[in-house]
Order: sequence, then structure tokens, then C-alpha cells
Amino acid sequence: MGMYGMGGVGKTTLLMQINNKFSEERCGFDFVIWVVVSKELHVEKIQDEIAQKVDDIWEKVDLTEIGVPFPAPENRCKVVFTTRKTSDSDPEIPKLAKDVARKCGGLPLALNVIGETMSCKKTVEEWRHAINVLTSYATEFSGMEDKILPLLKYSYDNLKGEDVKSCLLYRRAENKGYEIIGDLVRASLLMEELNKTVRMHDVVREMALWIASELGREKEAFIVHAGVGLNEIPKVKNWNSVRRMSLMKNKIRNLAGSPECLELTAFLMQRGELVNISSEFFKSMPKLQVLDLSFNEHLTKVPDGVSDLVSLKYLNLSDTGIRHLPKGLQELKKLIHLNLEVDELYTISGILKLESNGIAIPVTMNKLRYFSIERCTILR
Repeated sequence: MGMYGMGGVGKTTLLMQINNKFSEERCGFDFVIWVVVSKELHVEKIQDEIAQKVDDIWEKVDLTEIGVPFPAPENRCKVVFTTRKTSDSDPEIPKLAKDVARKCGGLPLALNVIGETMSCKKTVEEWRHAINVLTSYATEFSGMEDKILPLLKYSYDNLKGEDVKSCLLYRRAENKGYEIIGDLVRASLLMEELNKTVRMHDVVREMALWIASELGREKEAFIVHAGVGLNEIPKVKNWNSVRRMSLMKNKIRNLAGSPECLELTAFLMQRGELVNISSEFFKSMPKLQVLDLSFNEHLTKVPDGVSDLVSLKYLNLSDTGIRHLPKGLQELKKLIHLNLEVDELYTISGILKLESNGIAIPVTMNKLRYFSIERCTILR
């Protein structure tokens, strides 16, 4: 029998009460044994002090090795253990766990291995990712469309087969991302906040940047100055050496000039006080793939020069003050993710065409997989 719950709710106290009761009144049991296993697992010590109080269970315990008979109806042996698990896990996880169990096909070895692997996973996305992996070990859904697509038909009635496949792959990548985040949290490289977000400790960030910059030899490859009160873009000796830049949560109001950033792939400027971007600013960023300007509520216009970002795949303009889309947006042929969740957006004409079934499709953005205009009050 397994008893789980967060620390301090009374698991051990409850078992102590049961142990004490059965020690006085056997209730049909010949022996009642109380064992607490420490983090440092020593089989001999457990055998010697099997009736003494030690600590909590931290390592996997082989009952046969210790000498405890495996619980079975024949020997009437019962083993009760306590462990800590998240008491606020998503209610959908038990359903997904059943799906995972079914994917194991009843094979004891598979159930044992997968069970151990999934025991620490606590987000829906991680469980969905596990189901995806079990469904197909390939990176594509080759040969699986006839089994998977009928289950999702209600959501994608108006999409063609290839479109559905692309949407599924996008969702699958998202689930994989959540699994990676979960692994980082469990490795203490990310810290969980109360609002179910995560953050990275300053020391860990510095270490990660040091490793990413070839142990400090390429310091300007990654420019990260988040939330430090900057009023202008930091001075950089060689812009062509910069590959990623994060200036989020600062007080920079203007992006002026035309920095030559031929190697820049990611530029993050969200949650700041940005007001204006010069028409030439994006002129020399041919490799930029990620641009996040979200949560700059005073930014009312994005220049048409955004068309120079020929490699852009991710663009987030959500929660800005823009009212009209730049004409240059039509030229972003490689765009995969476009977030336009803007309260005061007046129109998106020029980039959309209306299909006969009522679905609006971006005109030239054939690779687009995520497109949102949710919360656009005026547009609605």
C-alpha cells in the first residue's frame, strides 16, 4: 500500500499510530515491524536495526535483499510505505497515467521501467510527451496518422491531413519543452515560483553563460542584462560576435541606429518601457530567428523595416500598444509563431485572406503553425 502527500501532512504520524496500535493488539498479525530507511542506504544496517527509527526513504529499496518477504496473499505479508509527491498535481495526470500503462501492453518489465521514470514527472505536458514517445520512437508521425488523427478530428475538422500533422508536431515539441523544464527543476537548475512559473538563480545563469561562451572566451556572444535598469542598449565592441541578446525588464525607450548584428539569432526586449524603434534598426540582422517585444505597452508601432528579418521564425507582439501591423510583416516567409494578442489592434488586413469555411489564413506565411489574436477587443 502506498501513502503519499506533501511534507508535514502527517504520513509518518499516521503510520506511527497504526504501528503502536498493532504492537498492542496484533489483530491477526504475528509480527509488526517498523522500518525507516536513511538517505544513505546500507542493507546491513537496516538488517541490524530493522526495528529502530532512522529517517525517511530516499533510495530504492530491494525488499528481497533486505530479507523482507515479498507481499503476497499466501504469506499475508503487508508492506506500507510513505513518500512525498505533489499533492496539487493536475487531475488529468491519472488519466494520462492509464494511457501510459496501456501503451506498455501489460509487460511487467516495461511497466516497472516506465513507472520508475515517470514517478517524478508532475506536469501534464511531461506525461503527454511520454505518451508521444511510447506511441512512436521516430521524430515524425510516419504511419501513425490513421491511428492518431481520428482522436483529434473534433478539433481539426477544417484542416487538411498535412496541416493536422504539423499542428501535432508543434504540440509535441511544446510537450518536450515542458519535460526539459521539469528535468531542470528537479536538477535544481531552475527554481519553481508560487505562480507555477520558473526562474533561474543568478549564479546558475552566470555559469550557463560562461559555459555557452566557450568558458568565457567569447563573452560578447551572449549579452544578458535582464532587469538591471538600463536606459540604453549596452555598448558592444564587436556586434558581429553577438549571437543572442536579452535586455528584458529594462527602461530602454528607444532602439535607434542600425547595429550590424550578422550573427544575432535571438533578441529579447519584453516587459520593458520601449516606445520607439527606428526604421533602420533591423536592417543588418539577417540571421535573427526570435524577436520578443511583448509587454511593452507604450510601443504603438513596429517599423516596416521588420521585413529585413528574412530568417525570423518567432515574433511576439502581445500586450504592446500597437494598433496597425507593419506592411513588412507580409515578407516574413519563414515565420512559424506569431502572437498578436493586443487589446487595441484595429486591423490585420493585408496579411490575411478569408477561406470559404470562415477560417482566416495569413497570405504569405505558409510555414505558420501558431497564430493568435485572442484578447483583441477592438478588432473583435
